Amino acid sequence: MDLESVVAQALIDLAGVRSTRHDADHRVPKAPGLYAFYGDDQAWSDLGLSPSFDDQPLYVGKAEKSLNGRDIGTHFSTGKTGSSTVRRSLAALLVAELDLVAVPRNVANPDGSANFSLDSAGDERLSEWMDKRLVLATWAKPEGIVLNGVETAVLERLRPPLNLDKVGEPRERLRRARAALATASRSRSTDTVTISGGGTSVETPDPTLLKASTFTLGDALARTGIPLNEIIAIRHAYVKVHEDGDSGIHADSTDDEILNYTSTQSLTGFAKEPPRYWVILLPGQGARARLWRIMENLGEAPPNGQRRTFALNPVEQLSDLTGRCVIQWGSPRAWWVHGTTAAKYPILDIADVEPEPFPGFDHLVIDHDRLQAVVRDPVYAAWRTALSSVIGIYLITDTSDGRHYVGKADGHETLLQRWTAYATNGHGGNVGLKQRDATKFRYSVLRVLDPSSAEADINAVEKHYKDALDSRRHGLNEN
Repeated sequence: MDLESVVAQALIDLAGVRSTRHDADHRVPKAPGLYAFYGDDQAWSDLGLSPSFDDQPLYVGKAEKSLNGRDIGTHFSTGKTGSSTVRRSLAALLVAELDLVAVPRNVANPDGSANFSLDSAGDERLSEWMDKRLVLATWAKPEGIVLNGVETAVLERLRPPLNLDKVGEPRERLRRARAALATASRSRSTDTVTISGGGTSVETPDPTLLKASTFTLGDALARTGIPLNEIIAIRHAYVKVHEDGDSGIHADSTDDEILNYTSTQSLTGFAKEPPRYWVILLPGQGARARLWRIMENLGEAPPNGQRRTFALNPVEQLSDLTGRCVIQWGSPRAWWVHGTTAAKYPILDIADVEPEPFPGFDHLVIDHDRLQAVVRDPVYAAWRTALSSVIGIYLITDTSDGRHYVGKADGHETLLQRWTAYATNGHGGNVGLKQRDATKFRYSVLRVLDPSSAEADINAVEKHYKDALDSRRHGLNEN
């Protein structure tokens, strides 16, 4: 059989009969081949992913010896995360959803690799999630067929989102999430010791590492000049939907979603008279929490009998630590505490900023939330450098109705300066945009121009795109 025919049959089989964990024991052959994991709608939601096409698999892999042994003996098996690529990818995206804690693959002899395992309770929760949410399809390789070439062709066709290689896409979110768990597992190896006795071995915290940190949240807050009695600290939890039906937040929530979530509080359980400044933290592994923002409480709206609503405004204090400062939350039963209490919590880490590579002007398409991050977040430093070095013609699309606005950054402003105005107020002073919802805007670059370009040439290029896209008559340009 030629490779094309083999690949076609593999795709048919992988899209065909699927088995639950229970059925897979006797259905999956003990032969080499390819396998595909499929998830239900809740699985995609839990992972924060969206399928690129109907019935897309989450992951495709190969078994050189036995599909049954690889899938049942490893991927579906508790305790095998350190040996299973798909389990590690799932764990990386479900770390908050399932409250997972990464540990070295071999606690007694950490190898410092990019792989990791999970503590026993978390590994069990991951298996339970897989049993409930995933099904498996397989294709057994015919004799004489080289498996690697078939796998490559199938991955290029299906592009499953949990695969890192051979899919033609960077998968930066997944890589960062896996790297974060690997780093956490390596740090955990220095935080624990193994005590043996009576034929058993248990992992327990090293008492020498339980001493208070020499640097606390209070030390960081001292830089702000804000009195501790004017501060409360709030540690959010990732909850998709609360028991009362209200939406929560998750690991991929936007800044606006987190702000809206923080601004609305229940009638009970929160401070009766919350102070002026709120230190907002997002959950990490175990009792860890990461600084999101410091907000100024500008006042509470009149009560409506259902919720309390506050006007919150971000402040610049500790902006250099947002997203980077990780503390040990010391009040497990409380989701908010007074500033005097939070000040005692130790700072565990000031994470390095991992830069986001600039994709190039030809591939630059971003929504409004990401634009706001680009103009302020340290990870987008390379983007700001690129945008600040050129002028040009750009396009804003209102995704709610598809209407276009063509604009220019000429010799007076760079692209970065122009787009910063949109990130700040949503309209940049453009009349046609002022009555629009900026959160629906998408930004892209139509033409990059040399900063020395004559103004007449810049205007001519802008006019060309306005004419080509008909953005005056059927778009948002007013001239």
